[in-house]
Amino acid sequence: LAELPVTGDLDAGMLVNAFHRPEVNQAVGMIAIQLRVSVEESLSRLRAAAYSSGRPIWEIAADVVNRRIRFAHGGEDG
Repeated sequence: LAELPVTGDLDAGMLVNAFHRPEVNQAVGMIAIQLRVSVEESLSRLRAAAYSSGRPIWEIAADVVNRRIRFAHGGEDG
């Protein structure tokens, strides 16, 4: 988890870690239910989807929360 960059303006006190976004937490829970896996496994799947797509994790998470992406055993269904 420490590998993720912190974004925001240091001087303005607006540092935000990607995992502190509500949609990331919601997506992790949704994926855990969809796949019937642990939260740790769910987070790994979300991170893998973000990495493989070249998109930020919070964008993938927003797609999960808004039901544009659904995870299934063996990969994403989209």
